[in-house]
Amino acid sequence: MGKDKVDSNMKIRKAEPEDLGNIMDIYAYARKFMAEHGNVGQWGTNFPPQAMIEKDIQEQKSYVCVENRKVVGVFYFAVEEDPTYEIIENGSWQNDKPYAVVHRIASSEGTKGVATFCINWAYAQYGNVRIDTHENNIPMQGLLKKLGFTWCGRIYVEDGSSRMAFQKCEKWLQWAVELQSLAQAGMFYGKDKFDLERYERIREISAEMISHKTDISTDKVKDLFCNEIGYQTPKIDTRAAIFKEGKILLVHEANDTWALPGGWVDVDVSVAENAVKEVKEEAGLDVTVRRIIAVQDREKHNYPVYAYKVCKIFVECEIVGGGFVPNIETTGFAYFGVDELPRLAEEKNNREQIEMCFEAMRAECWEAQYD
Repeated sequence: MGKDKVDSNMKIRKAEPEDLGNIMDIYAYARKFMAEHGNVGQWGTNFPPQAMIEKDIQEQKSYVCVENRKVVGVFYFAVEEDPTYEIIENGSWQNDKPYAVVHRIASSEGTKGVATFCINWAYAQYGNVRIDTHENNIPMQGLLKKLGFTWCGRIYVEDGSSRMAFQKCEKWLQWAVELQSLAQAGMFYGKDKFDLERYERIREISAEMISHKTDISTDKVKDLFCNEIGYQTPKIDTRAAIFKEGKILLVHEANDTWALPGGWVDVDVSVAENAVKEVKEEAGLDVTVRRIIAVQDREKHNYPVYAYKVCKIFVECEIVGGGFVPNIETTGFAYFGVDELPRLAEEKNNREQIEMCFEAMRAECWEAQYD
């Protein structure tokens, strides 16, 4: 990779309020660098404003790149629809599937490979990324093309100025998932023994493709991806929202993240029964299910993207008894206000989803949301 070789000491984490000073210094340097290289128009003299970055941090969408305990880069990352991407001219997006966005990426003076590391990290979290840059930002255009992004057309940001739009998507994963689905159906409905052998081999190839691209063992991929029979359908995951004095219960997991109690729905229980069971196992509490909050397509809300589809069902529950019991999944639970959320297990639930549960709790008449 030459001079763009990425330092293995770099790490990505969510920005925290105490990072604000370093972040604003990085943006000040970035504006200076842009101006000196013929790109005055992109960020001008005061973009991004501090209030915007404070909001990004509060919403847990601002990320920093840290090298040797020093903040050397910053960027905005979220799986969300960007309103400025709804209309694109002189081209088209590569697909209309859910996507992640990267905005406001910058690195500190004297560092190398930070932007590469940040963008590659974002792509590893969600294999369908959209990003835009100014037509005068030649270095960023070159980097995006080098990292495999495709120019898609021209979009317009809020102030009416135009940007060059780029996208990179995991087509190989879509192909692997489709192959697996076709093979699984063929193995279930097929009758000819030679056709069944071919379907079995196609299924193995789909698992090998994912293993090769992710460094996950083929056996592990098969266990997660190829262990069902019949027509391919999404897995079902329940998440229980439990409130006390206006705060929501989250369980503390072994990796020091927090989540709504929940998990895969077992084949011999209903959605409600599974929600009750998971709360008991992870929090030790006895609950009853009150109502459904939402039914979501995980791929549209959480990352990283899985090789299989997941349907997430959020339910509001009420405590009727019980108490925490030590277990192998969690180390305890606590209640949090919407403005004091800890580091979340975002592959299971993100801030947007927690806030949705708070909105349901406050509503006198809540209509279940669905994708």
